[in-house]
Amino acid sequence: MNSTLSKVSLSLSVLLFINIAQANTQSIKQLEVLLVAKEYEKAFVLADQLYYDLAGEVEFDFLAGLAAYGAGKYHEAVFAFERVVILQPLSFRRYYLALSYQKINNLGAALNELDTLLDSQKRGAVFTDEQISQISLKHADISNLKRNFYQYITLAIGSDNNINSGSSLDNIELFDGTLIPLFDSSKAISDSTLLARYHGDYVHNINQNQSLKFDFTIQQTRYQSNSDQNRSLIDAKVSYKYRVSPDTLLNIGAGTIPFWLAGDRYITQNSVFAGWEQKITSNSTFGVNGLYADVEHHVYESLDLERYQLNTYYRYAKGVQHSFILNTYQDKNKFGLKFNNKTSVGLIYVLDYPIHQKYTGNLMLMHEQQQYDGLNTFNEYSDSSLNMIASRFSYTGFSEQVLQLQLSYQSKNVESDLASMKIYEYHRFEANVKWKYNF
Repeated sequence: MNSTLSKVSLSLSVLLFINIAQANTQSIKQLEVLLVAKEYEKAFVLADQLYYDLAGEVEFDFLAGLAAYGAGKYHEAVFAFERVVILQPLSFRRYYLALSYQKINNLGAALNELDTLLDSQKRGAVFTDEQISQISLKHADISNLKRNFYQYITLAIGSDNNINSGSSLDNIELFDGTLIPLFDSSKAISDSTLLARYHGDYVHNINQNQSLKFDFTIQQTRYQSNSDQNRSLIDAKVSYKYRVSPDTLLNIGAGTIPFWLAGDRYITQNSVFAGWEQKITSNSTFGVNGLYADVEHHVYESLDLERYQLNTYYRYAKGVQHSFILNTYQDKNKFGLKFNNKTSVGLIYVLDYPIHQKYTGNLMLMHEQQQYDGLNTFNEYSDSSLNMIASRFSYTGFSEQVLQLQLSYQSKNVESDLASMKIYEYHRFEANVKWKYNF
């Protein structure tokens, strides 16, 4: 009797094991189907439901890691791939653990995993030439990212048909119909341009989630025939970044921008700023930035002002990248000159797209409305609109170098019907060829 019961119990256990194994196999196949279809969010949800039953099985862990990575859950991907490499230490699957470490900005751990892969060949691992190339390229890429100091220089030549944003008119009409000739400095000036820029930044990583960044830029713009319009600036900033979570980044900082016109200090802007960025999905990001600036005019002190600026943006990237930016700022004159108080609201759309292999393109459209608090010298409000379209084409086929063609057109229109107000309107077209070298 006991023998019979034991046989029945054993048979039931075997059947239960077979059913569980079949169910697990079916679940893994379902997970594979979702991954092949690139349904990463659904795959991640399914893997999460199966975790307590299948975690520790190497095939499930690998698929769960791929699902988490594709869904943008990089910490979860790390946990899954770590379980995989424990059981398969010589497998190429360690490469995916390195990618996941890179995504959470643990670059040191990512390099260690890639080094282990390269060393594992000596211990009997067999990789294809393509896999070895992937490991080597990713190692070089992360090594470059891990650098604390970055710098580049830019040289550009171009043409600008309105370097001073001047009027296209030769004279203005007063209230009584009198025509007043405009000074040459008030009219549009066309010239050839030469630009040189140096930029460097240093990143000090406090820990995996916190860093300090120091930025420094110096730029000079020179004109062939109008040296009185030559411009120089220095832009120096320090910022603190804190990654609150894998999907949330906070940023605060301060900066200064002194600006020279014709060799004389013209204006200086000192500012503090803060920003917040939130990843919504693996393809989309939302962010908000705020800035307060103290703007000091060294030539016309009565134009000193305070600026309050806020912008929000939404970015979606899948094949091409779309960016939508709502930007607003308010200028307040320190001496109560209301005609210099301005409120501006602008909408910007930016499209970044691949053209062919090492060619990329960029298109920007902008519309901005400007409103003033007080009347100007013509007893009118200077309310106006500014429209801009710009396009950039880049070639990245050279090592550490980029060639660019940049085109832009601006048009400012004053809302007043008063003829003399047209002095504030302008049209401007620029074309530049740029060479950028990273080192």
